[in-house]
Amino acid sequence: MPLVDDPRTIRSAVGHSGRTAVLATKHGKLELIGPSMSRVLGIEVVAVDIDTDQLGTFSGEIPRTLSELDCAIAKARLAMEERGSDLGMASEGTFSPHPDVPWLTTDRELVVLVDDRLDHVFWECAVSTEITAITETLGPDADLTSLAVRADLPRHAVMVRPALPSPRPGHGAAQVVYKGIRQSSDLASAVQASCATSGTHQAVVTTDFRAHCCPSRQVVIAAAAERLAHRVGSCCRACGAAGWGTVDIVRGVPCRWCGRHVPIVRAEIDGCWNCGIRIERSVGEAAADPGICATCNP
Repeated sequence: MPLVDDPRTIRSAVGHSGRTAVLATKHGKLELIGPSMSRVLGIEVVAVDIDTDQLGTFSGEIPRTLSELDCAIAKARLAMEERGSDLGMASEGTFSPHPDVPWLTTDRELVVLVDDRLDHVFWECAVSTEITAITETLGPDADLTSLAVRADLPRHAVMVRPALPSPRPGHGAAQVVYKGIRQSSDLASAVQASCATSGTHQAVVTTDFRAHCCPSRQVVIAAAAERLAHRVGSCCRACGAAGWGTVDIVRGVPCRWCGRHVPIVRAEIDGCWNCGIRIERSVGEAAADPGICATCNP
């Protein structure tokens, strides 16, 4: 029987129902994250208007120097310090080309719950390619009507900037990024202004990935929050601590023809951060399709 003062036992006794979490957000994420935390865990989430841009911006004006997880934790802690709270939340998104289909953009959204009573950070993520994402370089006479359709205006918003800094003296201070553009008239004005201050007379138009400007991203943030809520609500079968879930994966499935291992996921490992128990759970097929085997289908 574990001792009463065993830290593992103490941590497993801490619940979340009835507690309040502060959410660091500058871009309207409360309605995306709060509902699932309330419904599944009984946590009330309140928004704190923190300047999260100081940790990095999608426009590139301030580069993100931290990892996705560390950045989200830093955001949550800013809100916790602001309100003197022991429970904080934040999210962080990363956009990159799909590893197998480079012309598709992958959106990976991570949501964290920083719990100082437990001295632990819970996190989960969701990944999607169903994201509106454009990046186009164009001149002042470009067809903006078709561009607006591809960018899904006005449902989504875009950013516009000069393609290259102007080489002309005195124009450096005029280099600006136009954000949150949804209307065709504003898009035309921003493109013209950016072309006029660009060294190549071109503008770059990109999707504005800030959460309040990107509905297709909002869906992924909400999905990550839902996964996090269910993870925190899942208890370890050994010690009872919150946060039971997948902690690792195992790769290597034998080819159905030659028996050589194909590096696809064979199993997931569920585990507990509190007591350390780990249980392997098989997923997928017991044998791999020869069509993805490097030996049978080089």
